[in-house]
Amino acid sequence: MAVTFGTSLPSRGEMAGPDQLRSVAQRAEDLGYDHVWVSDHIILPKKVASFYPYAADGVATFRP
Repeated sequence: MAVTFGTSLPSRGEMAGPDQLRSVAQRAEDLGYDHVWVSDHIILPKKVASFYPYAADGVATFRP
């Protein structure tokens, strides 16, 4: 089985605009990458207000 290489495209911020995504994808192709991946979350909230469901107090027990 051959090894393949890929990269993930940005999904937010300054590099997530159409022109920037096209540029990053083109550069990956120029470098011989086999894949580019995109997020399936097209709208991301600025802040998540829901509680962590796996703790009684609703607070996550880890740091992201």
